[in-house]
Amino acid sequence: MSAELQQEIATKIDRVVRLLNTENRRALLIRRNENLSWITAGRLSRRVLLPSDTNVASILITQDGGRFYFTTNNEAPRLADEDMEGLGFEPIFVPWHAAGFDQELRYTLGDGSLVSDSPYGTTAVIDLVPLRTPLLDTEIVRYRALGQEVADIVAQLLLRLTPGMNEHQMNALVASTLWAVGIEPSVLLMAVDERIMKYKHAVGYGQTLLNFGMLNLCARRAGLCISITRFVHFGPMPQQFSRVAPRAAAPASPCRPPASPSPTHWKPG
Repeated sequence: MSAELQQEIATKIDRVVRLLNTENRRALLIRRNENLSWITAGRLSRRVLLPSDTNVASILITQDGGRFYFTTNNEAPRLADEDMEGLGFEPIFVPWHAAGFDQELRYTLGDGSLVSDSPYGTTAVIDLVPLRTPLLDTEIVRYRALGQEVADIVAQLLLRLTPGMNEHQMNALVASTLWAVGIEPSVLLMAVDERIMKYKHAVGYGQTLLNFGMLNLCARRAGLCISITRFVHFGPMPQQFSRVAPRAAAPASPCRPPASPSPTHWKPG
């Protein structure tokens, strides 16, 4: 693990320690995926159950800067070898069939008071968004790289759309392309023709693309998320679109444009 990422994690743990001192709490239990990704500099971000808000591991940060992670014995080897290797967190394992790790928490903390980022027994819940919001320089570098990669992918996918495709096929095209490079599609709002104009969030319904297509998605990697919307139009562009498209278009990007002016695609600012 690079010295930069080690320093990033240390800075985040210091934020947590200051919060614990302010709240006069002994430790913070981190269970939500977005917070686990944040505290580990994006390392602990892969999920077993994709729709779950929580992970197969939880992290405990103590008021004196101690760092631990709790997981089940069936997940322990993979986590130790891949996600948590080199991060400096002490592992605590419980049986896979255990309902929780109350006993292990008591052994680690004694009688110290605990807060958590999500409901856990009677533990008080605290919002960690204020801690995550000021991005560090290393996070900004990763965020910009992800944004450029997603923008390039979506620009190329626009050129693969053809009349006759339906919204489910557009969803599949976007999702499979992102997954193939290790990016998780977390929102898929592909829509065509009149559904684009009619609905704010036109969740794919299977309608067939005739002239106007939209790729609207969120893409996540290492706890960072990019939101992007792009459009394509086949054939002469209606006046209502040609009038507003230049105003909606952002400055030129490094994405390669199509070789010919048809189909037309643009991106909103």
